[in-house]
Amino acid sequence: EINHIHINGGGDSDLKPLVEILESSVTVPGQNVSLPCRLPNNKPAVVVQWTRPDLEPEDVFLFRDEQPDPENQHPSFRNRVELQDRRMKDGDVSLLLSNVTTNDSGKYECRVFQREARCGSGSAVNLSDQMFVF
Repeated sequence: EINHIHINGGGDSDLKPLVEILESSVTVPGQNVSLPCRLPNNKPAVVVQWTRPDLEPEDVFLFRDEQPDPENQHPSFRNRVELQDRRMKDGDVSLLLSNVTTNDSGKYECRVFQREARCGSGSAVNLSDQMFVF
């Protein structure tokens, strides 16, 4: 269920407007959950970054250079997160979170960076999910 859609034209001329979609997911400890994130177009993603702004470091999952990059990942998400579809078919960059705990409750943000056809420019898509674990 989509609660809020906000479209914000950024000041950076190289980036397209950010699109923010807030959704709520409810699950129980020990289950696996999918946090949905789908691109509004079928252009391939260069970078997919899932974050939780209330954590330090805030990175939940980073995918770039066609592989996961765990360097700055928050330790509590190590070996528990992956893309639902590594090929990102049909723009699906949803995150699979396994063995959830009550500590996983919070707002998750999905940022996707894509290359545009024009040289030297790109676009960013920003989607947010709110997850509650009971």
